[in-house]
Amino acid sequence: RSLFISRRKQIKNNFVMSPFLSGYGKDILIEAIANSSIPMTERGENLSLEQIAKLSDELFNLIPQKTINN
Repeated sequence: RSLFISRRKQIKNNFVMSPFLSGYGKDILIEAIANSSIPMTERGENLSLEQIAKLSDELFNLIPQKTINN
């Protein structure tokens, strides 16, 4: 959902503005995008399903597990 918070916004900006990811810090979100080999300037609507899955995996690995389970 966070990829598509605002139309025609870069994924980095959508993640930072997302109420779903607001508690995790900009550094973690940017690191997840970088680890996924996706350009910071890419838009969510341009990502393939494989890129979205990779980004999701990276977020899952970077966000502390304790916060996910609560």
